[in-house]
Amino acid sequence: MKIVWSFTTMMRLLVAVVGMCGCATMSGNLDSVSARRLAMSFADSEVLRQYGTTPAWAMEDDIGITNSEWRWSGFAGFGKGTLFVTVTFARDGSGEKVQVRLLLDELDR
Repeated sequence: MKIVWSFTTMMRLLVAVVGMCGCATMSGNLDSVSARRLAMSFADSEVLRQYGTTPAWAMEDDIGITNSEWRWSGFAGFGKGTLFVTVTFARDGSGEKVQVRLLLDELDR
């Protein structure tokens, strides 16, 4: 069975698909994968600004929604000089707040 698509049918299908994609993004809310990537990008930028380096995040918490905003935290390094970063931002990715803490705990004293 051969299906023949007319130009008009193809255009209607294209408009419908583009319209559905537009509706999905008009809400402005990020999914958890996009939010995690954005949070790590915010963290990298702030650590680069403060310390002149971009860390490899060794351990990271799952991204989650707290008080109607995304919240992510992660560690880079172990022992003396560990960075702990907490990132929060609105569901649409705006209004980011990045807190970087340098942990100077030493096990051997």
